[in-house]
Amino acid sequence: MECLLNDECYNAHYNCNFYNPDSIPRAKRQNIVPGVTLLICYVIFELLYVPCVVVFAQKKNIRESCYKLMLFMGLISMVNIHSGCLLIGIYAIRGDVFCDRPLFNYIVGMAIFAFYTCESIVSVILALNRCIEMINHRLAVALFDGAKVYIWIGASIVYGLFMGFMFIPPIANGMMVGFFWQAHIGYVEDTEGWSMVHRIRTFFMGFFSRIIRTHNDRPEFTYSSQYKINVYRAGIDTLHIGSR
Repeated sequence: MECLLNDECYNAHYNCNFYNPDSIPRAKRQNIVPGVTLLICYVIFELLYVPCVVVFAQKKNIRESCYKLMLFMGLISMVNIHSGCLLIGIYAIRGDVFCDRPLFNYIVGMAIFAFYTCESIVSVILALNRCIEMINHRLAVALFDGAKVYIWIGASIVYGLFMGFMFIPPIANGMMVGFFWQAHIGYVEDTEGWSMVHRIRTFFMGFFSRIIRTHNDRPEFTYSSQYKINVYRAGIDTLHIGSR
């Protein structure tokens, strides 16, 4: 948002006047097969998430803090699939790039990054919740029981909004079939290394989350219904992330 409101910053990184996007013909920018594949994945992933969300929302489950977190995370994931599959699928078929609609792409990128970072931090909170519950039930009750879990959810929303508004957004690119920090990728080389900050953040977020979740992979927990639901959902997440 800061760059959007700062003319000097916006013109330096998002100005479309110094090249013609049609210098690469739209026909060469289109990726029909990947785009159609992503749209098919969009439908499949959304349908697969429905039974997960239904189980999380059941009255007997929703009383537990972990199911509240999983329900929230599942809903956020369903929103994120719109960007990872639906939006990029359409852009890939059309061959759209940033300069086809600069302001729209920038604002959508902000929203996408906010949802993505919110989901990322909720996954870490959920992993902590499960580990603490297995190590010290009284501590888990003190931290997550009742309305306390909504404080964690609220904090994740604030974190997502902060990241979405205060950091540069990822930009949808149909020619490259993905989201990129360099708005003009494919036309102009990224010489500033804008993607490095996100790579570092993603590494530590994934590394930290994986270490915590390793605790949940012990044999004594693998036969619980909650574990099986988590495995089912993790499989969907893996396919979803792979489609981004």
